[in-house]
Formats: sequence, structure tokens, C-alpha cells
Amino acid sequence: MFDQREEELIRVWHDGLAGEVQLRAIVPGSPAGDRVRAFAERLGTLASRVRVSMDLGRGAERPVILVGSRLRCLGAPQGTALGPFLEALQRFGTVAATRDAGDTDVRGLEGADVRVYVSPHCPHCPVATRELLRLLELEPRVTLTIVDAELFPELAASDRVRSVPTVLVAHQYRSTGDVAIDEILRALHGAAPDSDVIGRLLDGGDADSVAAMMVESGNVFPAVLDRIAHDAMTFRLGAMAAMERLIETAPDVARRAEAGLWERVAGASREATGDLLYVIGEAGTSASVPWLETFYDTTRDDDLREAVADALARIAERTE
Repeated sequence: MFDQREEELIRVWHDGLAGEVQLRAIVPGSPAGDRVRAFAERLGTLASRVRVSMDLGRGAERPVILVGSRLRCLGAPQGTALGPFLEALQRFGTVAATRDAGDTDVRGLEGADVRVYVSPHCPHCPVATRELLRLLELEPRVTLTIVDAELFPELAASDRVRSVPTVLVAHQYRSTGDVAIDEILRALHGAAPDSDVIGRLLDGGDADSVAAMMVESGNVFPAVLDRIAHDAMTFRLGAMAAMERLIETAPDVARRAEAGLWERVAGASREATGDLLYVIGEAGTSASVPWLETFYDTTRDDDLREAVADALARIAERTE
């Protein structure tokens, strides 16, 4: 289960324990469950101060290791994931922390479960995991789930995880790479993602995730509209893709962008105005018709007049 280096790490860690720590392993019958069971049993053998409670997990969908009341690990932490796991076990696996399991009050938080996907071969994952462990101390109502993306590829695929570390807060926040605690706290308390979060996702080609976040929140993020109105085409393209995906999957949510799009037409460049008019045509309602007609009458730009005509035609198709 563990190689020589990992066993030495466990022994050194065990020597530094001030007292006993506890973990609970839920291990339904499956290859992944067998791996988690072997991990927990071997850890208990190497470290006598680790008290392992084994649950056969009848009916459980996946194996999981529970540490205290707010840390869950879907996997058998090895490689680069082992060190942060041992640190977490030392900090959150004490008798007091385990006794408080189930007392967490998550009312008032938009997405109390923070999920991070890691890999035992990822050199950057330990830094992200340690930052998120710090989050548990900053926000006592949060739970953290650490998922081995290699052991559970179906989970990674369902969350559209393409690289690690990837952090998710429901559909309010997604980030790959560096962990920004302040951004996660904002997402936990229901704030719309700021322009940096949206920019990283769109620049990374993840327009689908931005669209999914908007569907979940029920609103169109101002940062997306700002990008559609940006002078640089590279900024607009990703935002346009996110809006097109939103229009396809949740047109009722997309319609809430109508007023914000019009607000950004004033002062936008000619090229950005064309894109704004296109999105208005795709997402707008009959409320946009007077604005479009006024714009058509006042502009002398033939290309923009054509864009207005196209937008009016698209709105008419949907409202007939």
C-alpha cells in the first residue's frame, strides 16, 4: 500500500502526535472500497495512535474517509496527497473534533461543501489542499471534500474537471490552480464571482462552467456582460460562448441580462456593440424592441443597422 518513503513519513508524523486521532472509513464492496479499506488498515498498523473505525457502508455509493465533522476524503491518500492528509488528521481528527460530528450548522451559506479534486501525482495539489484546510478554521460552517480524481474519474467527468487541483463551491465558484481563500469565502456567502474568477475560467476555455454557475445562481454575472462589451475580441469571445450556452440551457435566466446589455451599449466600441446587439437578439424579449428600433433610426452604421435588423427578427421569431 505505502512505499518506503511514505511509511517513513507516517512514522515521523506519528512520533509528533500529542495524543490519539480518529478516522472513520466507509468502505462499500468495490475496487475503490477495497483500496480505501487497505489504506485505513495499513495506516492504523503503522501508526498506533490512529484509531480506525471501519463501516462496511451498505448502500453507500462510494468509499469515503471521514476526519472529524467537516472533512471528507474520497480516496486513499498517497503520493503528494499523503502529507496534507496526515496534517489534516492531526488537526481535525482529535477526539473532541470527532465528538462534534453532526453539529455543523450550514444555514446561511450558499454552498457549504467545498470540493477539491487532487491527484497523488500532482505537485501543486498539496499547496491547494493546505490552503483549504486553513479555510476550515476561518469558516467553521464549511465542510471540505477532497476527491482523488484518478480513483473517481466519473465524478471528475461529471464536474467537468480537466486538471488538478480544481476547487468547486457548488456552482458558485470554480478555480483551477492557485487557491484564493477570499474568493471562496465570497462564494460561500452568495456573492457573485468577481471578474478575476470569471476571467480565469473564460480565458481557460471553460465557458460551460461559467454558464452552469449562472444557471445555479439564477443570474447573469456582471463580469460576463463587461467582457462582452470589452474592446478586445479575445475577451468577448469567451463571454459570448458562456452567454450562448446559457441561452441554450436556461433562456429564462439569460433574459435577465437584457437591461445590463443595453446599459453597456453606450460607450462600447463598434465591434463590441455588434456583439452586444447579437446577444440582445438571442436573449432579449419584446421589451428590447423599442430600444432596437430607436438605435436603428439613430445610427448611420450600415453593419450595426444590419445587426439590429437581425436582432429584431430573432426576437420576433420567439414571440410569435
